Amino acid sequence: MFSSLWVTVLKNEEGRNSVAIAVLRGSTDSILDDLGRAVDDGVNTYKSMCRDSRIIPGAAATEIELAKRLKEFSLKETG
Repeated sequence: MFSSLWVTVLKNEEGRNSVAIAVLRGSTDSILDDLGRAVDDGVNTYKSMCRDSRIIPGAAATEIELAKRLKEFSLKETG
């Protein structure tokens, strides 16, 4: 029993396959949907990285790094 719900537990007795099971809980269906999408995104990112590990910065990563370095540089300068 898991938090007042009956669940089925799967065990890999012989250790031949690598399987991971994630139990997601949320207070609403919307939160569970978001969690499911986040897990799916993470799994697909991992699969993509296993196929081709080359990456490029995205989501303003370049700008954030430039801002950090510019701030470090500015702290060393006078005037």
